[in-house]
Amino acid sequence: MLKKTKICKAIISVMVFFSFVHWGLNPDVICKVFSEIPQTCGYSKGGSMMNALGSLFAFMLSAMAAAILALWVSKD
Repeated sequence: MLKKTKICKAIISVMVFFSFVHWGLNPDVICKVFSEIPQTCGYSKGGSMMNALGSLFAFMLSAMAAAILALWVSKD
């Protein structure tokens, strides 16, 4: 049977991961935080190679965040 703390940790982890992916990796939000126009952020007219590298970096960050949250939930 799952402990109450593990259930709470799992719920918090899902919410944090969703927020990270939805807002933390969104180029529009990043540009707004740094008060830059989208063209200076380099994602609007970048080549396909830059878009691929950006997507790979975002995937790696998402995988690392998921792994860290999974370890946190499984701890105890």
